[in-house]
Amino acid sequence: MSNSNLPKIAFLIFVLAFIFSSYFIFPQVREFVDSKMGRTTQNDESAFGNIDSGPYEPEETKATNAFFDFLTDSEFFPDNSPTTDYWKNWNYETSFFFSDVLAVDSDKRLASLKVTLPQTLGQLDNVPLLCENENTASYWEGNLILQDSNIDIFSKIEVGDYFFGHCLDKACGSIGGFCILVERNIGDEE
Repeated sequence: MSNSNLPKIAFLIFVLAFIFSSYFIFPQVREFVDSKMGRTTQNDESAFGNIDSGPYEPEETKATNAFFDFLTDSEFFPDNSPTTDYWKNWNYETSFFFSDVLAVDSDKRLASLKVTLPQTLGQLDNVPLLCENENTASYWEGNLILQDSNIDIFSKIEVGDYFFGHCLDKACGSIGGFCILVERNIGDEE
């Protein structure tokens, strides 16, 4: 290799290095090259990888499907009537109950509930909520839009919320199965 070719080779190396580094430094260059090569690009990149900029949508689960079926079968809305067939034929082994949360002890995983339907259950004091995360969901009160699923119920439950659950025994001494929380904003009730 002669000395006369060194400036040409150095210039070629400089140009290639500039193009190569431009691809990684300037996103517009990367998008242009990728589009010409038929690759799709992700505009929302971060140091942590690609960011999905879409809204969070909780996963529909067996619990959310069971709650939807309950709302349909019980004719819960609009009349909340204990005279519908669902409530007349209520069975602790298969049916939801509807209650207001009166007290919560998250450390002991206990709650006190005032059961509205079925009316025969009355108030349940300090009952264990044995809700498995994969069988839980929470909704907003106003429009029953699914807020979250597969949750630790004690991370969200508060006094004043509505709670739908299943009794694990005839006396409803513990609660489990599908556990649905309808979160209320108490501050709006003035």
